Amino acid sequence: MKYRKTLSTGKHPNSKFRHIFIDYPYGYSLLLKGVEVGRFLIREEKYSNGLKIFFLEGMEIDPEYRNRGIGKALIKLLGERVDMIVGSITEDEAKPFWLKVGAEFRDLPKDSFPKHLVHTVTSEEPVFFFITKNPKAKKMAENMAKFIPQAMKAPRMYV
Repeated sequence: MKYRKTLSTGKHPNSKFRHIFIDYPYGYSLLLKGVEVGRFLIREEKYSNGLKIFFLEGMEIDPEYRNRGIGKALIKLLGERVDMIVGSITEDEAKPFWLKVGAEFRDLPKDSFPKHLVHTVTSEEPVFFFITKNPKAKKMAENMAKFIPQAMKAPRMYV
């Protein structure tokens, strides 16, 4: 399995990423034997405490390629490159997958999402998740989980 920078807008008609421009700076196409089977959005950050974290902003595997271990293999591959993977789950049907790959969940109140994003949250109980084996990273994730709802409500400037 390989992935390449530059995100296809999703040849799949039901792609959640079809609204994203092909040059989205954090976008990747997921390739299996040269065929695009999914896509993901990820941002890497390095912290002064030495931790390297991937913020997974979205991931999808095309329906005809699901339940083949592709998503699990991707998370394993990404996890080998950083101390922690974090993200949010806004759709209930995604939760079983994330539990299978070892994610820990923390509540993320629906009303903490900015008004322009609330329509994208289909879960009645969205969650913040993290995957790590590093105790220092886990402690950081616990602190992030407490801070994220307030941070999401903070005013932002959008360009």
